[in-house]
Amino acid sequence: MRLHSITLKDYRGITERHVDFDDHGITVIAGPNQSGKSSVIEAINLVLTEKATSTKNAVTAIRRSGVDRPAIVEFDATIGGERFTLRKEFGRGRQAGTTLTFATGNKAVLRGDPAHNYVQDLLRDHEDMALFAALSFLQGKDLSSFELTDGQSALQAALDAAANGNDDTLSGDHLLDAAQAEFDQYFTTTGRLTKERTNELKREKTLSEEASELAEHVAETERTAQQLDDLEQQREHLANQRAETEARLQDLTAQAAAHAEHQRQKAALEAQLRTTEAQLAAATSRVQADDDLAQQHAAISERITRIEQQQAELTQVDDAELHQLIEQRDQLAAAAAHYTQTAEIMDFLRRERLHHEEEAQAERLAQAAKQASDHLHSIPHDVEVYRHAEQLRADIEGLQHVLAVSSGTITVTPLPGGDVLCNGSPLTSAHTEIISRSLSIEVPGHVTITLHPAAEAAERDAQLSRLTADYQEALDSLHVADWSQACRQADEWQEANRAHQDAAAECRAFATLHPESRRLEEAHQLTQECAGFPSDLLDQGRAGTLNVLPKADVDELQSAFTEAQQRAEVALRNYEVSASKRDLLAQELAAAQQEYAQLDPLDQAARTAHQEKLASLTTAVATQRAELAQCENCTAAFADTTEEAADNTSTLATLRSFYDDVDSKYHRLQGVLDTHMSAGYHAALVEKRAQHRDLHEHIQRTTAAADAARLLRDTLLAARQRAAARYQTPYVKTLTRLGQRVWGDHFSVTVADNLTIVSAVTRPNGIPIAYSDLSTGTREQLAVLSRLACYQLVDQGHVPVILDDILGYSDPTRREDMAAAIETATSLATSDPAMAGQLIIFTCDSSRFASVPGKHHIWEQPLD
Repeated sequence: MRLHSITLKDYRGITERHVDFDDHGITVIAGPNQSGKSSVIEAINLVLTEKATSTKNAVTAIRRSGVDRPAIVEFDATIGGERFTLRKEFGRGRQAGTTLTFATGNKAVLRGDPAHNYVQDLLRDHEDMALFAALSFLQGKDLSSFELTDGQSALQAALDAAANGNDDTLSGDHLLDAAQAEFDQYFTTTGRLTKERTNELKREKTLSEEASELAEHVAETERTAQQLDDLEQQREHLANQRAETEARLQDLTAQAAAHAEHQRQKAALEAQLRTTEAQLAAATSRVQADDDLAQQHAAISERITRIEQQQAELTQVDDAELHQLIEQRDQLAAAAAHYTQTAEIMDFLRRERLHHEEEAQAERLAQAAKQASDHLHSIPHDVEVYRHAEQLRADIEGLQHVLAVSSGTITVTPLPGGDVLCNGSPLTSAHTEIISRSLSIEVPGHVTITLHPAAEAAERDAQLSRLTADYQEALDSLHVADWSQACRQADEWQEANRAHQDAAAECRAFATLHPESRRLEEAHQLTQECAGFPSDLLDQGRAGTLNVLPKADVDELQSAFTEAQQRAEVALRNYEVSASKRDLLAQELAAAQQEYAQLDPLDQAARTAHQEKLASLTTAVATQRAELAQCENCTAAFADTTEEAADNTSTLATLRSFYDDVDSKYHRLQGVLDTHMSAGYHAALVEKRAQHRDLHEHIQRTTAAADAARLLRDTLLAARQRAAARYQTPYVKTLTRLGQRVWGDHFSVTVADNLTIVSAVTRPNGIPIAYSDLSTGTREQLAVLSRLACYQLVDQGHVPVILDDILGYSDPTRREDMAAAIETATSLATSDPAMAGQLIIFTCDSSRFASVPGKHHIWEQPLD
């Protein structure tokens, strides 16, 4: 199928659009978004598949809103070697119509459904539309690579031919069908077991479970008998333990009573000892308090004496000397500040004067530029009008010359060397055309030819009148009387224009060096600084009467001020330190005297009584501790068995409970054993195991047959898959060759049986990366190249490839490489370009395919 052209009228937002496609090569259609590119692709599919009378939403949506006219698609193509023009008018009722016209003219024009059906028959008989749809890459489609599916007969035939003919492994389909039939007896289409085999397995499982249940009953009977023996032994053992525990409990109860009596005596002695020890601690605290009070009296007395000595040793600082130093420092500071400020004022006035000079210069340059501009605009001159008048003047002179030689008497004079004069001017081909006959000079001398005015002379005369009028109008608009005045005026205007440009350039240069923003900022800063200076000093500076010391004198004055300030600071610090010390000592002395006054007075008689009571209590504590130790020795002879007696009581209760439980279990299991012995579980177990063995052997035989059928079918399927894998070789070679034009010789690719891309290597020394993990730009490039690889394998006259809005995700460095790959795939680089396929690219960016040869359409305007 070859697409030649398509025309759209009143189609969606398009009023009218016509597109020609290159029959053998690449057609690039570039236009901004919303310019109708996608509508062209949609129209190709609709005109080939849908009737003009269709009421589908896809058809009704293409009609222009607010326009009561049908949407028209006129399609020129060649299918099956037959070229035709198919015109469909998609409208309502009688507006709809279909017309099929053949290029050769030897067939009648078809209309309506016969025209539509004729094209459908051509497509069905000659075109592989599944391949056409698969090779197209449309806007909004996912970035998946090409996939081989049923119905792509052209590609499958090409791949089979590239694989060197048919594979014999595909000729045994009848054997695969037989293996599949045998497989279906045992498995479903999803590979699961059939219902009959599933029921057999369930029956086997049921028999196994029933046999296991009977075996459990038999085992339970045996376990019950064994449990009865164990319970009998436990009953005897628990009865013996209970008797021993009762005797032990009586002995422990007597020992616990004796131990309790000795513990009561020990507690009374411990209470008496704690009381005496508390009295001893109180007496010790009183004696320690007496000693602490004596030490505090001595310490405070010593501290008062030390503070009084420090007060006596502290020297006085001369206040008069300090005030003199401070006064001298302030005088020097005022003088230094005054002369420093006068220096700053003089610097400020200097910068203010420079600023005023810059403002004056800017004003002068701006005034000069304005005067030059005013002078330029005062000259009545228009360059276009001047050039038009000059051209009219030349046309008038030429036409006058033509009129002079085209009528009346013409004198032709031959010259030596073969040249000819006509009315004194060199004879040219223009003259011969005007005379409207050829001149032949055969003898030397003068030849006089008399001609009547030609028919066109009147027209030239009228044209001369029109040119003369236009010329005079141009001179009037220039405000001149003749051409010489116009030339002088043009020279004067050019001179004024140069002066204006020079003045404007000088003004711009000054504005670049001294921009207005900086001058405004500097004026604002000067205003702020001016507010900080005394007005009387500013007036003196502007008048030139301000006393300004040299910098060396100001520095010397500043240095003297710094030295005086340091001396004053040292004296002030010494004075403040001395005063601070005096205040601190006074505060410490007052605090010490107050603390001494708050202390309790010393009582020596009370201290002696406290010490005697402490000695008496120390002796009493020692005596009571000896008595307590003797009592503890007596108590140790009788161990405390209260807890052990309680444990034995608990143990006895537990043993009695265990004995009752074991006796109850013994009688219950005796009844269970009697029931099991009368049920006949052993005979039932033997019968059930025989049934399970027979069914298990049958299932094993069936499973072996099913496994054989699965193995045969899988083997034949693997053979078919190996044959299909042969298609991969030519496809991978072609795709690799195209990919190496983009990523280099290191590029490689892995594909599945259906030719979809599994992984790719796009970097030197890189590892294969899964297709889904590649970047969006790389997947887009591979998706395009995979379709071009299939397209290159097929006879390129079968179907065209339509690529819509590709390389949108690709970086600019890849686009030239992709353009080269596209050119290779379409065989434009071969020796016979006429055999190249048809590739149609729609894009919103023409620069992506600028290097691709072929026919380029660039749409600048969006939809109408």
